[in-house]
Amino acid sequence: MSHRVKLDRLGTFKIGMHTSPADTVKDFTASGNVKSVHVLFQPETKIDKNKTRTRALLTGCKVQELPKNAVSDALDDVEAV
Repeated sequence: MSHRVKLDRLGTFKIGMHTSPADTVKDFTASGNVKSVHVLFQPETKIDKNKTRTRALLTGCKVQELPKNAVSDALDDVEAV
């Protein structure tokens, strides 16, 4: 029914699905064409007076590239925990 659940200051959740194609609308069935369902999340976005967008949960998030071969070392550290 495409309902969304909005949690203030957090974001919006809705259901998504993966389907396989059908030749016609009449050939499409939920049991035959829907392969999986999942939850989609969209963080709440605020726009300030300078038109800067801020997304909930992502404020202060930084992304940086690891030095070559550091990825496998980082994964080893995580698996050891």
